[in-house]
Amino acid sequence: MTRWIKLLGLALIAAGLACRSATMPAPQQPPEADSQDPLPTVIQPALPQTKAAPSAAQIEAVSQTVRTVLGRQLQRPSDQIEATSRLEADLGMNAYDQAMMRLELEEHYNIILPSQGLDTVGSLATYIARELP
Repeated sequence: MTRWIKLLGLALIAAGLACRSATMPAPQQPPEADSQDPLPTVIQPALPQTKAAPSAAQIEAVSQTVRTVLGRQLQRPSDQIEATSRLEADLGMNAYDQAMMRLELEEHYNIILPSQGLDTVGSLATYIARELP
C-alpha cells in the first residue's frame, strides 16, 4: 500500500512539473539591433574635483578662528592655545565641549566636521581650511 502512495506522489509531482512548464511563457528574445540605429550614448561619471592644498596663510586664518572659539568656550585667552594643543589632554575638553565647539565651527564655516580624528587645534584648522572653497 505504501508503495502505491509513493508512486501516486511521484506521479502528482511529475504532473505538476509538466503543467508548470506548459503554462510558463517562453523567454523573450531581445529585439535585433538595427544596423542603422546609432550606438547608445555612454555617460561617463564626473571625476571628483581634487581641492588644492590650503596655503599657510589660509590655515593660520582658520587656526586663529578656531583658537578664538576655543578661548571663548574654555574661558581662557586664545593666545594661550597653541596649534599643537590637544583638545582633550591639553585643553581638558570633554565630549560635550568638543561637540559644542564643532557645532559652532560647522555653523561658522558651513561645513560638516567628522566626529573623530581631529584631536589637535592644528589638525582641526588644517581640515577646515582644506574643506573651504
